[in-house]
Amino acid sequence: MRTIIFFLLMGVGYIACAQTLPPRLSGKPQPVGPNIRYYRPPDLEVTSFSVKSIVKDVNRGAFVVTVSVGVRNIGELPSNVLTTLKCFYADASGTYKPPANLPPAANDHGSMAPWTYCAAEPKLPIVKGGQSWGGDLTFEVLISDVRGGDKFYLILLADFYNNSKESNERNNYSTPVLVTPPNH
Repeated sequence: MRTIIFFLLMGVGYIACAQTLPPRLSGKPQPVGPNIRYYRPPDLEVTSFSVKSIVKDVNRGAFVVTVSVGVRNIGELPSNVLTTLKCFYADASGTYKPPANLPPAANDHGSMAPWTYCAAEPKLPIVKGGQSWGGDLTFEVLISDVRGGDKFYLILLADFYNNSKESNERNNYSTPVLVTPPNH
C-alpha cells in the first residue's frame, strides 16, 4: 500500500513539475537564460541643411551665416548629451562642385584641406531613438578665407567628437551647400 501511495505522490509531483517547466520545442535549440533584447546604438544623420540668411560683418571680418538643420536618430538608443555639431566651409572660387573629400571628425585622422572649421560648436540635445531634432544655428565664415568674398561651400557634421557611439559613423555629414554672399 505504501508503495502505491508513494508512486501516486511521485506522479502528482511529476505533473506539478512538468507544468512549471518551459515546454520543449522539438528539433530546435532550447533557450538558455533570460530573454534578452539587444537595442541598436544611436545612429545620427543630418536630414536637412539649408542656409536661412547670410550677413557680411566687416567689423568681425566674417560672414555670419544662419542655417536651418535637421538631425534624425535612426538607432534605438538615445544620443549622448555631449553630442556636438560642427560646421566646415571651403572656398568655392573657380569650382563647379563641392570638394569630394569630407572633413575629418575630431578623433579621426586625415587632412582638413580644403575645409576650414567654424569656431562655433553647438551641442545637440539628446535625440531619442527614432526621433528628430531641428533648429537654426549661426556660424561665422572668415572673409579672408574666401577669395574675393566669392562663393563658398558649407557642410555640417553631427557628433564631431564621436561622443555618441553609433552603429554607422559614416552617415553623419550633410550634403554640402553652396553659399553666395551678399553683393555677388
